[in-house]
Amino acid sequence: MVLAIGTAMYLGLDLGTSSLKATILDHSSNALWVGTQNYETIVDGERVEMDPLVWWAAAAGVLSSAPCELLSAVESVGLSGQMHGIIPIGESNQPIHNAILWLDRRALAEVDVFAEIDHHSSANHVNPIVPGMAGPILLWLQRHDEATWNQMRGAVGPKDWLRSMITDESPISAEPSDASATLLYDIDADDWSDSVLKRLGLDAGFLPNLIPADSTAGYVSSAASSHLGIPEGIPVAAGAGDVAAALLGLGIEKPGNLALNVGTGAQVAAVIDLPDRRFSELQLHQYRTASSASPWYVMVPVLNAGLALGWVRSNLGLTWEQLFALAEDALAVADDPVFLPFVGGERDPEVGLHARGSWTGLSTSHDRSAMARSALLGVATYLARRVRLTLDLTGSHDVILSGGSSKNREWVQLLATMIGRDVGLVSDTNASARGAAILAARSIGSDVGPVPVTGTVSPQIELVARASEMLAQMDAAL
Repeated sequence: MVLAIGTAMYLGLDLGTSSLKATILDHSSNALWVGTQNYETIVDGERVEMDPLVWWAAAAGVLSSAPCELLSAVESVGLSGQMHGIIPIGESNQPIHNAILWLDRRALAEVDVFAEIDHHSSANHVNPIVPGMAGPILLWLQRHDEATWNQMRGAVGPKDWLRSMITDESPISAEPSDASATLLYDIDADDWSDSVLKRLGLDAGFLPNLIPADSTAGYVSSAASSHLGIPEGIPVAAGAGDVAAALLGLGIEKPGNLALNVGTGAQVAAVIDLPDRRFSELQLHQYRTASSASPWYVMVPVLNAGLALGWVRSNLGLTWEQLFALAEDALAVADDPVFLPFVGGERDPEVGLHARGSWTGLSTSHDRSAMARSALLGVATYLARRVRLTLDLTGSHDVILSGGSSKNREWVQLLATMIGRDVGLVSDTNASARGAAILAARSIGSDVGPVPVTGTVSPQIELVARASEMLAQMDAAL
């Protein structure tokens, strides 16, 4: 590859639940390279953890596949990452416990206790309390893991810890899009909630200092340069939570469009001007964006997207390709069993964290394909239900799909028919990594554009009535 003299390169790293994705954009917004490094989380009953050093190794692993001439031309770095979870750190910012991830459910009993703490605080966070968020996790550690709690000198988010490994920054910084998703953030103060921290017995210095998402948090250290193969001394942006970064990557910085990202979990997100009590009453999530154009977005999280499909795929002995190939007939076959996808509980108050998945209507006539088709339809139906709710509440008009599964035409067709709207497709499905690269560019006073919508998939008119039946069936089941 021959690069033009003076060509600027921006590196985006997206620290996901099951993989680390990377992209390098040039100054014209072209994705010159993308890469992925997969890893396995540690799942032990209700506990879902990760050794942070696995992420550090994954960063080196994914970048080792990038062309050296691109890496050497990188001028700045940005990060995005999975939200809610924490890494307990001790002296010198070193992890003293595995990262506890957003899927973790050990703090179920702490949800009510934290709600009482929150009720008596002066904080306004407008968000539902979920066990995999930083607030209940910290409360669980305080109540059940005295050794870790006594050693803790702070708690940081996954992408912020990874950034600190790149920059060797101390103390570690954070930014509002991640902070606002911890239950430790006061939206009125636009900062950490002193009153909630006090009720947890913590002082303000326990949590990272907050800086803007597109500001420079530090510079690539010599050790990180050797580990990752990127130039020493270049700026590293603070970054953003994965959904906020994806909105940037898709060009959604003002109200109007809706983003649907389908990965291990799924996120339905739309930019809003201000937090809205209507959304709070429905227990929807409202967080800070990574953009100054509109500072807030509403998010409808779905735990059981790729998580549920992966469970089905594994237990039925199918590859992902074999599973998604069955999506073409998922609505057309009328006598398949019915699948409720809540194998990991759900954040939807109509479903509940204690919900469980099921197949109903099974008979000896049903085979592996029938069960797989019904699983695809069950997940698509639930996703459509949440998308339709968000469209109605926000007045959004266009749906833009991202995530790895969006590459499968049959699956996208099923989603479009269930949603009942055209679904926009983008050429680069790594929206969060692109958003991270956009923040990298903005941190040095440059800018690159979002990924363009390259096509749409429309609902299959002949199956719209069947889709409505499935939505009504799920409504009745809930």
